Amino acid sequence: MSADEPVHRDAGGNSREPAGPAGAALPVIVPDQPRLPASPHPAVPLLQAVMPFSERSGLAGAFGCDGAYELRGGDRLGSTGIAFDLAMDWHPQLMRAVEKACEDQRILGRDWFVMPPTLLLGPDGVGRTHIARRLATAAGVPHVEFDLADPRIGRHEAAPDVRMPLPPFVGMWISRCANPVVSVVNVDRAGPVGLALLQRLVDPRVNGRVVASALAAQFDLSQVTWLVQSGAADALPARLHDLLVEVGLEDTEIDDGAFLKIDLIAEVVADFALEPPSPADVEEIVGKRHPRGYPARHVGVAELYADIARRLRPGVT
Repeated sequence: MSADEPVHRDAGGNSREPAGPAGAALPVIVPDQPRLPASPHPAVPLLQAVMPFSERSGLAGAFGCDGAYELRGGDRLGSTGIAFDLAMDWHPQLMRAVEKACEDQRILGRDWFVMPPTLLLGPDGVGRTHIARRLATAAGVPHVEFDLADPRIGRHEAAPDVRMPLPPFVGMWISRCANPVVSVVNVDRAGPVGLALLQRLVDPRVNGRVVASALAAQFDLSQVTWLVQSGAADALPARLHDLLVEVGLEDTEIDDGAFLKIDLIAEVVADFALEPPSPADVEEIVGKRHPRGYPARHVGVAELYADIARRLRPGVT
């Protein structure tokens, strides 16, 4: 079996095929069967993404997180799909990476979206989380934010502390999706324990069987799109860096970023379920220079998003 393929094993370490609804067998992703029929939605393949440690543990089953999860985005891999909708031409390396990922999936006959673990390299404010959210929207998959500098990572927890699952596990469980986009943030501030954890999560040789102790279950993270944010490639340990495809982001000056502003307008409208703004409002936002006096390149995308949200939602703070 190839190192980058999901592996599915029972509590005794034996490969198994999970049971589906009414006892029907669900297909398992193996190298010689990359295309899968799906249930209950025929167009969507499934991955046995979560398996409890044992029937006795019961936690994963009790929470309803065990079972087969959907692999989404297969209907969006073509030339008019994910890359077309993303349309961030001011980030050419990003667009090439997304287009290649979609092409690779089509060639392999895998009807879902996934990218190799990717390092989004750029300064704070360049819009790395915005990119991840837009990519997830274009692919029709969930977006999960994972703060690698969370002080709970690596901290010893004993009674009465409650051990909490990592955000990627929770995001997959809530969405029942096996291939979310995960933004890994604050990597440059993470400690050695967090960096070692991240290496384990993104390594295709081992991330098909990741233990979630808090849920007494094993997760298959092999089809997650990991987008790791960093301001400098040398800030990451060499072994972690070698597992990532580096994508450099352009530090576009906000005042010159008309297309970025239009993209953010669309994101705000979708996020808050607003009516599309009038052409006059769009023209005013796109033509408006940032009110603060320092150079535009120091205005982050998150701040610009907030400005646009205030403009389109007057009276809401």
